[in-house]
Amino acid sequence: MKNLKKLLGIIAFVAVIGFSMVGCDLNNDNFEELNGDWERAGQYVVTFNNGNGVFKEMIGGIWLSGKNAGHINIGEQCYRNFSSSGDNKWTGEIRIYNTASPHNTLRWENCTITLSENGQTLQISPASIGSFSLTKK
Repeated sequence: MKNLKKLLGIIAFVAVIGFSMVGCDLNNDNFEELNGDWERAGQYVVTFNNGNGVFKEMIGGIWLSGKNAGHINIGEQCYRNFSSSGDNKWTGEIRIYNTASPHNTLRWENCTITLSENGQTLQISPASIGSFSLTKK
């Protein structure tokens, strides 16, 4: 009887630990390095938050033209569904704004984000438009 009580106590203890671990976020995508405001020089500022990014400001280029034409808005999602794919690297989707034919279309495209060693630059690599950089604000 004494051994049975010990065994039940151990089982209960293990169950409590197991259930508490289920409540923890075991998916560590290291978004703290990615979160915040980043600027694409002469184009826009984006705010990343836990794997998604929204337009914070339109500065120039096709993005400002798109905003002025009513095709794109501040607060709209422009990066989505990012998850960690290695050290300082994430994969997800970027919003592509095409001003060529067909005119003014928006679509999502897969891309990779790589953080520089000093943590101040993101290299964005979508296939169709080539890579570009964002700098920490």
